[in-house]
Amino acid sequence: MLRRRWWEPKTCPGCRRELVRDDFGASTVTADGKQPLCKVCTQAEKVALAGRKYRSTMQGRVTTIIGGLERRTREAGRVYSIERKEVASLLRKRVCAYCGRHTPKMRKALDHVVPLSRGGDTTPANLVMACRRCNHEKSDRTPEEWTDRWYFKKRKEKHATSG
Repeated sequence: MLRRRWWEPKTCPGCRRELVRDDFGASTVTADGKQPLCKVCTQAEKVALAGRKYRSTMQGRVTTIIGGLERRTREAGRVYSIERKEVASLLRKRVCAYCGRHTPKMRKALDHVVPLSRGGDTTPANLVMACRRCNHEKSDRTPEEWTDRWYFKKRKEKHATSG
């Protein structure tokens, strides 16, 4: 087994820099006795992992969603008046408001019934929990425009298969 000398530089795969061995943490697992990532990259990885872990909790998801809602509402120049507990309550719902299907927690999205671009506000009365598919298909349409288009598409498919 080839043992590296303490004075020989080592390349960090994270930042791709060639550094002295003192810039790497100790490891009992690797052959050279040093961790693969430098101390700076290891710390950045720990911070990123903590962020991912927090965002996977209900509190973290609510915080992330509220940040996005506030930003988009501010950019649209509309009214924002929804509290954390109301967002959490919407996220706890398990059924899509549009298609009625059960929606897993990572496939949920909050949808403005009347889109911000059409004059809707970010209020509890204007937000519903939808599956990502329905949210994407509805896009910036009102519910009436979207259902008309959806029913038209379904009728067209039905006539194409039966005719």
